[in-house]
Amino acid sequence: MINPQNTAISSDIGSSSQLLDIARVMKASQGISSEIVLDKLLSKLIKILIENADAKRGVLLLLIEDKLINRAEANLDSEVVVVQEIQVNECEDLPLTVINYVERSRQDVVLSNAFAEDSFTSDNYVTKVKLKSVLCTPIINGDKLIGVLYLENNLTTGAFIPESLEILRLLLPQVVVSLENAILYSSAQEKIQEKNQELNEKNIELKEKLRELQRTQSQLIKSEQMSSLGRLFAGVAHEINNPVGFIYGNIDPANEYISDLLNLINLYQEHYPEPVDEIEDEIESIDLEFLIQDLQKLFNSIKSGAERIRDLVISIRNFYHLDAADLKPINIHESIDSTILILNTCIKEKSDKSEIKIVRNYGNLPQVICQVSQIHQVFMNLMINGIDALEAIRDKQKEYDRKPTITISTEVTDSDTVKIKIHDNGIGMNSQTLPKIFDPFFTTKPVKIATGLGLSISYSIVVEKHGGDLSCVSEFGKGTELIIEIPIKPTTGN
Repeated sequence: MINPQNTAISSDIGSSSQLLDIARVMKASQGISSEIVLDKLLSKLIKILIENADAKRGVLLLLIEDKLINRAEANLDSEVVVVQEIQVNECEDLPLTVINYVERSRQDVVLSNAFAEDSFTSDNYVTKVKLKSVLCTPIINGDKLIGVLYLENNLTTGAFIPESLEILRLLLPQVVVSLENAILYSSAQEKIQEKNQELNEKNIELKEKLRELQRTQSQLIKSEQMSSLGRLFAGVAHEINNPVGFIYGNIDPANEYISDLLNLINLYQEHYPEPVDEIEDEIESIDLEFLIQDLQKLFNSIKSGAERIRDLVISIRNFYHLDAADLKPINIHESIDSTILILNTCIKEKSDKSEIKIVRNYGNLPQVICQVSQIHQVFMNLMINGIDALEAIRDKQKEYDRKPTITISTEVTDSDTVKIKIHDNGIGMNSQTLPKIFDPFFTTKPVKIATGLGLSISYSIVVEKHGGDLSCVSEFGKGTELIIEIPIKPTTGN
C-alpha cells in the first residue's frame, strides 16, 4: 500500500515531466471540463480516467448523504458506460475493504497484485477473482471528500506505475471542479423542475378555477336570459290564454246554436218541401246540403285547434313558471313532453326535409324532487342539441340512409337516481371534440348561431346544482347519446 506522502505529486515535477504526455493530459482535462450535465459527465469521466490510467475497469463512487454510491462504471473493452445509483455495500463485484479504507483514511491505495499481498486478501471480491492490479484514490475538494475512484487491471500485475497515479493527480482537480459544477447544475435543474411542477399545478388549479368562473358566468348569463325569457313567455302565454279560453269556452255553445238552427231548417224543409223560387235559388247558391255536412267538421277542426293552442299555452306557462326555481316534485315524462311540444316546429317537417321521429322508451319513474325550471332548461338544451345534430342528416338524406330519430329512454337505477338518455342518430363527434363539449363557450356551430353555453350550463345544473351526472357517448358517423342521472331526492342543500 502506498500512502499519500509517497504517491502525491510533488511541487517539483520537473524530474518526471518528460514521462508525462502533457498533450494527452490537456486533452483529457478539456474533455472533462466540456460537460455540465451530471450523468453525461460521469459517463465521459469514467472513460477518460480508465484510458489515461491504463486500467481495464473503472468505478466512480460519489458521497451522497454520507453514503458512497456507485454512480458510473465502465470497461475499457466496452463502449457501454453504466450510469446508476447503487450503494457501495450492495456491490458484490467491488473490493469493499479497499474502498472503505480509502474513504476512511483519504489515502491512495495502489496494489501490484492484490490477491498475493497481505493487506486485503480477506476481501471476498479479491479472493473470488484473484484480483491483480488495483488503484483506488479519494476525490477531495479542500477538506471535503466528494467520492472515490476505483480502477483495476486484472490482466496483469503492476499495471499502475507511479506515473499513472501522477496523471490522475493532474486530472483530479479538474474532475473535482467539473463534478461540483455538474452537481450544482443538477441541483439547480431539480429546483427548476420542482418550480415548474409547482407552476404547472398552480396553472392547472387556475384553469380549473377559470372553468368554474366561466361556468358561473355562463350560468348567470343564461339564468338572466331564461328569467327574462320566462317573464316574456309567461306574460305572452297569459295574454294568449284569455282569448283562447274565451274561444274554447264558446265553441260548444256555438256548436249547439248551429245545431238548433240546422234542426230548424230541417223542420222548414219537412213542412214546406216546395220553397218559393227565391229561397230555392239561395239554397243552390250556398250549396246548403254540403254546408250542413261540412259545418260540423269545421267546428270539430276549430275545437281541435283551440285545444292545441290551449295545451301549448299551458306547456309554456309550466315550462317558464316564475316560481319554479324552488325544489318541487316533478313528473319527468310530462316535462320532456312539454319540451317536445314547444319544439314541435323544429321537429316537424320543413319544406322538403324529413320530419324528425321521436321515440319514447319511458320507464316507470317516481316523481323527482328538483329545481323545476332548471331541469326544464336542461331538457330544452339537450333536445335542441339533438335536433341541430340531425339537421345534417336532413340535409344529406342520400348520404345517411336512415330516418332522423331522437330516442328518449328513462329508467330508475339501483342508486336511487333516475337516468334519462337522449340519443340522436346524427353524425356524432370525433375523439378530439368529445372531451370539450361541456367546456363553457365551446361550440362546433358557427358563432352567430350558438354561444357554446347550452351544454356547459346543463352540466352545471345537473352536476353542481343537483348532485347528479351528465355524460356523453358518441361515435363519429353513428350518433350521440347524452345521459342525465339525477337523484330522486336531493342529497345536498341547493
